[in-house]
Amino acid sequence: MACGGGAGTGSNSDSKSTSGAASVPSKLDITLYGKSRTVETKRGRFEVVVRRNGDLADSYYWLYLANVEISTEDDINKPLASPEDVRLSFELFRKPGTDISAPVTIESFDAKTGGGVGDTLIKTHDGSRVIDSYAHEAPLTERKGTVKITGANGDTVTGEVDVAYGDKIAVKGTFTAKILMPK
Repeated sequence: MACGGGAGTGSNSDSKSTSGAASVPSKLDITLYGKSRTVETKRGRFEVVVRRNGDLADSYYWLYLANVEISTEDDINKPLASPEDVRLSFELFRKPGTDISAPVTIESFDAKTGGGVGDTLIKTHDGSRVIDSYAHEAPLTERKGTVKITGANGDTVTGEVDVAYGDKIAVKGTFTAKILMPK
């Protein structure tokens, strides 16, 4: 699956989630290649995705955070329009064998292990062009930190991001996102 393509775009994915995004502001400190900024994310989507491989199925999460509209899957892939626009996505792997319909629970996803935080994309605009930063391309020895789910209530999930990929990319802050289950 291409990073940032969103749920359901890979040939082994079978995600059919409803539209929507939580509109509770959160703040993230983002460092990209020596430039730091604080971004107030206005929208968050937390998709439970089903990956099928023959008769076997596993589930994982896509966490999307942005200061632009991301209520629909099409919004996630739209080009960024201004230098202030930021969109982040984190692929979070559930424990193997987790039932697809299992509720979202409080847990941590380690950036250093291949089974915790997978694809990570930070999409920003520097005033003249869109920059895609694929943090997951950093060697495992240079990855540190976690993405934590600190609460799940109804259709809302809250959590913390504190990850770094070498000395080039870092994200730290809190988030609130709407949980979207497969249909």
